Formats: sequence, C-alpha cells, structure tokens
Amino acid sequence: MATCAEKTMVKLDRRTRRVVAVTVLTTVVMLAAALVVAFRHTDSASPESFREMPLTVAAKVEAISLLSDDDLRVLVDRVRPSWERPRVSALIHCLRLWGVDAEFGLPAWRGPRGAGFRPAIPSPMAGWKPGPQVLCDDEAFQAAFGPGPSFLMWQRDGLATRQALDDRAAAHVDDLLAAAAEARLPLSTPMLAGGGAGTLRDLLRGAIARFEIGQELEFTAVALAAYLPPVKSWTNRRGETFTFDDVARKLLEPATPKQACYGTHVPYALAFLARIDEIEPILAAGARSDVIARLQRLSGDLESRQDGSGAWVPERIQRDPLDPTFRESRREFQADFAGRPAAA
Repeated sequence: MATCAEKTMVKLDRRTRRVVAVTVLTTVVMLAAALVVAFRHTDSASPESFREMPLTVAAKVEAISLLSDDDLRVLVDRVRPSWERPRVSALIHCLRLWGVDAEFGLPAWRGPRGAGFRPAIPSPMAGWKPGPQVLCDDEAFQAAFGPGPSFLMWQRDGLATRQALDDRAAAHVDDLLAAAAEARLPLSTPMLAGGGAGTLRDLLRGAIARFEIGQELEFTAVALAAYLPPVKSWTNRRGETFTFDDVARKLLEPATPKQACYGTHVPYALAFLARIDEIEPILAAGARSDVIARLQRLSGDLESRQDGSGAWVPERIQRDPLDPTFRESRREFQADFAGRPAAA
C-alpha cells in the first residue's frame, strides 16, 4: 500500500503536470497571436517602403482635342489664377491644375463670369509662381501670408498641415499630400516647419499615423494609392491595420449631408483607385468590381442629366430642394448663367 507521503507526491505530480500543461498552452496561444499580428504587419507600409516617385494616371481620352481653339482659350482664361489675396486652398488647386513649373508672366485677372466678361481687374497675386514653395516652407509661407498661424507643423508622428475654413489652412484632409502626388513630387521634396527641416515623406508618415477609417478619405486615398503600392496596407499609431479594400468599401457607402463638397470628390477618389489598380494591383477582385460598377452608374447618371448646352444645371441635378445651401447656390448659379446680379 502507498504511504501518505507517496499519495501526496502523486497529487503534487498531477497538479504540477496540470500547471505545466496550462502554462505551455498559454504560451503557445500568446505566441500564435503574436505571429498573427506580426504577419499582418509584415506587409504594412513603412517609411522605408514608400515610393520615392508617385504612381501617375494618364488620361485615357484627350479631352482637349474635343475643344476648338476659341473654346480652349476661354477655358484657360477661366482657370487662370485670379486671387485677390493668398489662400492655401487656391494654391493647392493651382498646384494640382498647373503643376510645379507653371509661371504667369502676365498679370493675373479675375476670371470671366456668366455669359459675359467682367472688367479685367489686375490681381495683387500677379506674377506668382504656383509651385509648392510657399506650401512646403513655413518661412516662405509667413512672408507671403503675413504673420499668423503656420500651415505646416511638426507632430510626434511626422508633419501635418493645418485644416480649417480660413485662408491659411487646407479645406480637406491630406489635400496637399494628394496634390503633391498629382504634381509628381518626389517624397524627398524638402519641407520646413517650425524651424525643423523634413521632407514630403514626413508628411506621408504623419498621414498614415493619424489615419482613421471614419475620416474624410477622398484625398488620403489618392495620396496613399500614389505613394504606397505595391504595398496594400498600412498601420496607424494605434496599431490598427487598413487596406485599400477598406478605403474603397468606405467610399462606396451612401453619401451623407455632412460629406465634404456634397461627396463630389468621391468619384474621383474611386476612379483613381481603379486606375492605380490597373498599374499595381491594390484591390481585391470584389472591391474592384464594386468600384467599377459605381463609376459606371455615375457616368450614366451624368450623361442622362446633362443639359443640351453641355452643362449640368440645377434643374437637372437631384438635390434636396429644402436645403438652404442648395437654394442659395442655385440662385448664384442662375445669376451667373444669366450674367446679372443675384437676387436677395
């Protein structure tokens, strides 16, 4: 018969085996979880994996060939810089439209309005070169805009731009980053903020760190699609990993009244994702199919609502007639179109 000491040893042995088994099992589970996280993050974008030069999208149809010389001249006059004062949003639009090397030797005029032309008024902004210098260098920015809040600033995860509804700030999240990509600026482009030198790479690094799937995505989508592929995912500072499929799905959600510019930037972002996917696959087959289907529906909708003049007029655009912003925009549009002052 076993003694009490022997029975006690058996019990301890069993207990020890259970403890060891539980410990081993816990360790295996934790290791597996760590491996999963590591695997998910292995293909995420890092500053070292960013593209130096952005991917670019060329036009499939040369729309300029559809215009006569006279029509083209009117169009160019309408989009010529016509600022009465420096505005960040105007500079970003100008960078996107004209590129980094455009110069305007002649005075810049306020553009034509309505059916006729307003008297040409020389602009104080005449002679400006709409390149990225003012937007990428805080010293140049302060000289152009005067003393006040900076547009560029350093944060713990990289550079950031000020966003607000005033002349010294961008109106959209990552607007400058997207415009830089469209202007084919390399990530080594110098940037100076708060006395600290950096590059466009630091602005991209900051955008990824701050990324949230619920933010305004349109311009961020363009920037990431230009500078990240073939990498398809990225991880923000909270450890959350996202993919271009996530962004596409979010952009495909129904538009809301709070969406920037009534959601008009969404089709451009979706089209940009689809075109980049033709160069470097970044979308799963299902996501790409849904993006293309949405763009085809939008194209058909635009075609069905186009006025005989070639324009899209308020009467043929679906919009809530009770929306006071829309009512005001409609009055302004009609006044512009008729060439007379808007009625109160």
